[in-house]
Amino acid sequence: MPADVLAGVALAVQSAIALYLVVGEPILGTRSYRRLLAILDSDPAARLNFYRKIVILEWALVFLVLVTLRLAGEPAAVIGLTSGRLDSEALILVIALAAGIAAPLIIGAFSPGYREALQRQMESVKGLLPGRPDERLWYALVAITAGVCEEILFRGFLIAYFMKVVPGLPVVAALILSGAVFGMAHLYQGWGGVMTTGFLGIMLGVLYLYTGSLVWPIVTHALLDLRVLALPGVKPPASQ
Repeated sequence: MPADVLAGVALAVQSAIALYLVVGEPILGTRSYRRLLAILDSDPAARLNFYRKIVILEWALVFLVLVTLRLAGEPAAVIGLTSGRLDSEALILVIALAAGIAAPLIIGAFSPGYREALQRQMESVKGLLPGRPDERLWYALVAITAGVCEEILFRGFLIAYFMKVVPGLPVVAALILSGAVFGMAHLYQGWGGVMTTGFLGIMLGVLYLYTGSLVWPIVTHALLDLRVLALPGVKPPASQ
C-alpha cells in the first residue's frame, strides 16, 4: 500500500482517538463512574471490574497510537518515547513535584486534622479508592497504567496531534489544550477535579517539554496515583 495512503489511514485513526479523548472520555467516563457508584454496595466485584476496564481501555488506546505511528512511518520519539534529557531547570521541576507528592504523606502522618481533610478531598473519587487487598493490588496496576498510558495519550500523542492538524500552532498552546482535555477527562470528579487535574496536566506537559521525554512525567504521574495507597486516613466508605 502506498505510503501516503498508510499515512492517511494513520491520521484518520489518530483523529478518532483524539475525538474520543476530547469528547468521549468526559461523557462515557462520567457515566461509567456513576454506574460504579450505583452498584458498589450490591456487587463486591464492581470496583475490580472497573479497574480491569480502565487497564484494558488505556492500553488498547496506546496500542492503536503506536500502530498509527508505524503506519505513518513516524518514530516513537514523536510522542516523547525517548530518553530525553534532565538539565538543571527540569531537575528543579522534578524535585518540586517530588516534594508535592511526599508532603501529604509526611503531614498526614503527624496531623489527624489533615488526615480528615484528605478524606474529605477524596470524596469525589470515593468509588475508586481500594479497600480489600485484591483491590489494592489492582489499584496499583491501574496507577501504573495511568502513569504510562495517560502520559502517552494526553501529553505525547495529543500535543503532537494538535500541532499536526493545526499547522503553526505553538507548542505551548498545544500543551495547554492537552492539559484542558486531560482535565475534562476527569469530569466525573466534578469541576473542582477538572481544574485540579487540568493544572496537573499542564505541569506534566511542562516537564515533558523541558526534558524532551515522557519518562519523568510517567514516573511522576504513576507515583501521584500510587500515593493513594500510602496516604494516611484515605479509605473507601465503610459501607463499600
